[in-house]
Amino acid sequence: MGLQARGCGGVDSDSVGGTWDISNADRLGKSEVELVNIFIEGVAQIIQWEKKLEAGEDISSELPKIEKPISYPPTGLSESVKKLPEWIQAGCGEKEYYCEEKGATFLGGDMPETCPDLTNHSSFFADAMKADPGIYERLKDKKTSLGVTLGHCIKTGVDNPGHPHIKTCGLVAGDEESYTVFADIFDPVVSSRHNGYAADALHPTDLDVDKLSKTKIDPTGRYVLTSRCRTGRSVRGFRLPPVCDFEERRKLEDVIVKSLLTLEGDLAGDYFPLHGSQSYQPKPTGMSLEKEEELRNAGNLFQEPDSTLLLSSGKLLLSFRQLLQCLVHN
Repeated sequence: MGLQARGCGGVDSDSVGGTWDISNADRLGKSEVELVNIFIEGVAQIIQWEKKLEAGEDISSELPKIEKPISYPPTGLSESVKKLPEWIQAGCGEKEYYCEEKGATFLGGDMPETCPDLTNHSSFFADAMKADPGIYERLKDKKTSLGVTLGHCIKTGVDNPGHPHIKTCGLVAGDEESYTVFADIFDPVVSSRHNGYAADALHPTDLDVDKLSKTKIDPTGRYVLTSRCRTGRSVRGFRLPPVCDFEERRKLEDVIVKSLLTLEGDLAGDYFPLHGSQSYQPKPTGMSLEKEEELRNAGNLFQEPDSTLLLSSGKLLLSFRQLLQCLVHN
């Protein structure tokens, strides 16, 4: 019914003398008028049932039929994730990824006093730490204003030794401030990864499509199946995947979806939450499984996680059904 009950003393308290405080279960995805109306109509219905119970009537046939109990926030893993190996499931809950089988045991929220041994690690992060061993000691007790630690940023680099011929960054930002609070590690890694890009450099921007190359990638049409241009954007004020929690993702979803749905013309489209999502009122259970498969086959939907690199960086910190997928699909 979209309502929740709690005791008279606030959240997680008990009722007093059979008196309950009732409020809306939903917070996002519904307008203020919708939420108030749900409350009014719902409580009025409960009172009618209460009167019938007091009169000794059976109301079981009138109660809403709920196939699955809806909890907030959703708990557990989606059915699709439950089919994956246990070492992947371990990284799809709400806690930091921890898996002894894969050697992913470093926790950003509970950093050790000394830096783990990086002797056999190969990444831009490991190179910077070896070049300046004092970085860990200087930064380990610092936090950004949103609570991000050095550990949150380097977890994926510590958990994954990497490969000497396929060098990754080994470092991810937890929020915007990470680049300045932990500049001692971010500056050298960014510079190494981007061919000497200086800390005070300014990124050039040019969106003139007339300057694009006219070269045909595959004139025969035999080799290239599909192509796309990808852009990445972050929303100021929100933490990034290594530490972004459930509530933040819901708020971020609301902001992004409202913005994307204002697009017009050939940019207009629709939003398809993952199957099982409960956060978008127009599609209260997310997209269908058939739609998921269609989008995945077209290359427009992320696959389930398949590497500790992703799991340790927090890219799939929450249950797969809780992940944000903003898809504008014509």
